[in-house]
Amino acid sequence: MKNKIKKTTLCYLDGFLIIGTIPFLTKFDSGIVHSLLYFHKITYYITIYLCLLLFIGSTLKGDKRFKLPLSLMVFFIFMFIQSVIFSNSKIDSLCKVLILLGTCVYGLSLIKRYTFEEILKITIWGGIVINIVTIYFMITNPASAFEPYKEEMVLAGSFPTKNNLATYMLFSVIVNLVYLRNSNSSKSFKLVSFGSLLLAISFLFASGSATSIATIIVILVIYYVNKLLKNKLNLVNVGILMTVLLYITIKLQSIVGAYFTNFSGRDLTLTGRTYIWDAIISQVGMGLIHGYGYGTFWGYNQLLEQSIVSKYTGYIGGVTVNGAHNGFLELMLQIGAIGTLIFVAIIIKSGKKLKKIKDKSVFQFSSFFYIYILIYFITERSLWNMGYQTLFIFIIIILTLNDNYKKTLC
Repeated sequence: MKNKIKKTTLCYLDGFLIIGTIPFLTKFDSGIVHSLLYFHKITYYITIYLCLLLFIGSTLKGDKRFKLPLSLMVFFIFMFIQSVIFSNSKIDSLCKVLILLGTCVYGLSLIKRYTFEEILKITIWGGIVINIVTIYFMITNPASAFEPYKEEMVLAGSFPTKNNLATYMLFSVIVNLVYLRNSNSSKSFKLVSFGSLLLAISFLFASGSATSIATIIVILVIYYVNKLLKNKLNLVNVGILMTVLLYITIKLQSIVGAYFTNFSGRDLTLTGRTYIWDAIISQVGMGLIHGYGYGTFWGYNQLLEQSIVSKYTGYIGGVTVNGAHNGFLELMLQIGAIGTLIFVAIIIKSGKKLKKIKDKSVFQFSSFFYIYILIYFITERSLWNMGYQTLFIFIIIILTLNDNYKKTLC
């Protein structure tokens, strides 16, 4: 009885911690919501520090049951050293790296305590809460729930922007699809999951995000084409190749720009993002090799930021953004080209190991998620130290690279 109460309590706590990494309460101007978000942050910090203490203790004792893959350890050691050397705000950077490591170890603890199907189920319950909040916000505050885009109103809900809503709803579609296809749970919960899936699809289309809608189509096409192949593809390689081909295509705008605009209704600047990329590359230059410390570029290098902004802002209507709007470029600004290459090597290795995974839930979710996140990297930031996307990147990497878990899945 005590074990059941303990497990149930931990399950609710994990659901609360995971859902709090999703920015779906941003637009609520309420003391209760602010208190809830503050409580989540404190609880999250306490949890990850406890996980870190457990991880350090296990490592010192030589206990192999609670350890990270060697490649991830190398990555974090590199980040600590690089931030000490190159960040102009070393304490801030090291604290952010520590939280990122804590998020990784928290992912390890979830794998240790739950089956992958249970992790998906907890995530689905969180998605149900977000769907309810989105509907409530649409009814009670429609002026904030919808935002203008291309002469029409599109859904952003209580997320910061429509793109934040769309990327989360796309993630929710993936979670529910995988669960419904592979779970042996009760019909009643499958019905709940199906309802959550339908709502996520509805909200995704209501957001008007062509990128996210196209992404789910690309995910399904690539997955099922790969399923038909005798020699399976490394889906991480496919995602990275798509990124490279897109950037090459953008550089050939004078040749293919008109065709792209006719096909998609957008130009190849991806709403001005390529001007931001070019400004960063031209102004930062060799600084992209060493980086400026994890989490300590934007807001920490005023003169360099001003030169970047002055370079691109005229092309995008005077708008100023605090971000590279490209996941890999953002990583290069923070941990440099070497750190970014280490991270890319880790996910490529994970993608290679994924081909051998026999567990259908893990294989299908990881396949969908890697394509999703690598497409997301093309236009947005990456590897937030307390984000749901970062948490699930680490969960997949650990499942595919850690021998303790890989043996049970292959």
